[in-house]
Amino acid sequence: MLKLDLKPSLEKKARILLGEDSNKIFEKVLSIEIEERRKAIKNIKNDLEIFEKKYNMSTEEFYNKWENGEFDDDNEDFFKWSGEYEILQEAKSELEQLEK
Repeated sequence: MLKLDLKPSLEKKARILLGEDSNKIFEKVLSIEIEERRKAIKNIKNDLEIFEKKYNMSTEEFYNKWENGEFDDDNEDFFKWSGEYEILQEAKSELEQLEK
C-alpha cells in the first residue's frame, strides 16, 4: 500500500480527485508518463540521427570512441551528442521500469 504525506489542503483536493477508485488516477498518470517517455525517446533518436549523418557513424560507435578518448574535447557537437545518448539511455531505462 502506498502512503502519501500530503498537506491537509492538498489531501482534501486529492480525495476529491481520487474518489473511491484511486487506482484509476494512478493508472492514468502512469499511462501519461509512459507516453511522455516514448515521445522523448523518439525525439532524442531523431536528434542522434542528425549527428550520425553529419559524422557518418552510429551513435554507439561514436560513444565508444568518445568514452575511449578518441575525439578532441573541443568539439561542441560531441559533447551534445554524448549527452543526448546518455539521456536516451536514462529514458529507456525509466520506460522499461514503468512498463514492468
